[in-house]
Amino acid sequence: MHVIVIGAGLAGLSVAWYLREGGAEVRLLERNASPGMETSFANGGLLHPSMVEPWNSPGVLGFLLRNIGRADSPMLIRLRALPSLLGWGARSIRASRTDCYLATTRKNLMLARYSVELMEELRNLAGLQYGAYARGSLQVFRNDRVAGSTIKWVQRLADYGLDYRLLSVDQLIVLEPALAPIADSLVGAIYYPRDEGGDAHLFCRELAARLQERDVAIRYGVGCQSLVREGRHEVVVVDTLGRPLKADAIV
Repeated sequence: MHVIVIGAGLAGLSVAWYLREGGAEVRLLERNASPGMETSFANGGLLHPSMVEPWNSPGVLGFLLRNIGRADSPMLIRLRALPSLLGWGARSIRASRTDCYLATTRKNLMLARYSVELMEELRNLAGLQYGAYARGSLQVFRNDRVAGSTIKWVQRLADYGLDYRLLSVDQLIVLEPALAPIADSLVGAIYYPRDEGGDAHLFCRELAARLQERDVAIRYGVGCQSLVREGRHEVVVVDTLGRPLKADAIV
């Protein structure tokens, strides 16, 4: 089977890898001069099962209404954009009910755990070096009330597989000595050992190199202007130079 993958970013390269592992003949097209040029070079490479809650939490409607017109709001809605958001916005507000919010968080957590497991497998199988770190993350508290409510929520997510550990201030300082100067203002922390991250751009470069070693043709500087189906079993990508590129499938 011959497959054309459009885009040598995180998604395109990962899809190409698994297609090639499955025995497909893969050709990858990228409009830029090298892979991963439109991904984050810094903080985008995070896999954090600890941060899976949707933005539309219960009470989000009231929060949005109170912050309309505020340029410094963490969730900014411009008045002129409201007409175009009515349909999507109404669905989002409906999905902020407590039962929907919990169900979506559970699905996100399961997906995040699967992503971490899959990344570890891919990293080892392909021998990728992209500045990966798997030291986990910390959620640090200065307030007993906030700490208590957060711990209750985390304990609820533990039923769905969230891995965490409660830390006293002393335990926190042992794990992260840099916090020692402000230890008196802290009340504790939660440690999430399965959180990890890395350099997303370097990941793309590394994976592209491994794909080329496995005879995946990557054509840089090639954009796509249209997709055409020919018959029942063949599709054609027309590149920006007007050249038709045939394949059995396009991703």
